[in-house]
Amino acid sequence: AVTFFVWNRQSMAGRMDNFTPLTKLRTRGGRNAEVNAWWGSVEGLPEFHESIGSMVFEHDDALKIVKREDAKSTLFYADPTYLMGDQAGTGRTTDNVYHCESSRAHHEKLVEMQKIIDAEKSDLFDVLAHVAYAMPPVTREFRASGAKAHINTSFNAKQQVFLDFVLQHYVSVGVEELDQDKLTPLLRLRYDNSIADAVADLGDPEEIGQVFAGFQKFLYEPRASA
Repeated sequence: AVTFFVWNRQSMAGRMDNFTPLTKLRTRGGRNAEVNAWWGSVEGLPEFHESIGSMVFEHDDALKIVKREDAKSTLFYADPTYLMGDQAGTGRTTDNVYHCESSRAHHEKLVEMQKIIDAEKSDLFDVLAHVAYAMPPVTREFRASGAKAHINTSFNAKQQVFLDFVLQHYVSVGVEELDQDKLTPLLRLRYDNSIADAVADLGDPEEIGQVFAGFQKFLYEPRASA
């Protein structure tokens, strides 16, 4: 059991065939993010062991489970769906990282669904909410405008400028721009490839990571649509 835990937890995506590479920018708890994640998982084992005692685990197609278990009182939490294959010509793929992944056909169906309900400027979260609960689709621009009010009171002036830059990309490109892996490319783009300038403006790497992750909750706070 110990060998399995170490092998699984320290490998990339739990594949147990290699080690997760150390991040060079993010820190957590005053140490490297990956190191902190490892120790956090060890310290949380007793609580995790106790919590799963009353849980049921299923291994099946996600859409089948959603259809089978969906109800007014059901809350589904799902990781973002990644696009398999070369991502926007970057050479970055998920095909050789995750054993189970949404296919290109799944993504194409979701995009078609966006077009059908005229929600191409909305997050897939809002598309699914519309399909499942007939909720009106909310545009990314509307979510961004609501988040700005909170950003202006929660972050300093330079952080506000950077987050406004991030919001522009979120509105024009999509929710994938909020992925943690996009933080470094966004910093390089905003600061002309100088991470040092970004740190001088926004704070140390840990603070930058907290700012980037922390503002995102404001996008999804309840707000009456216009």
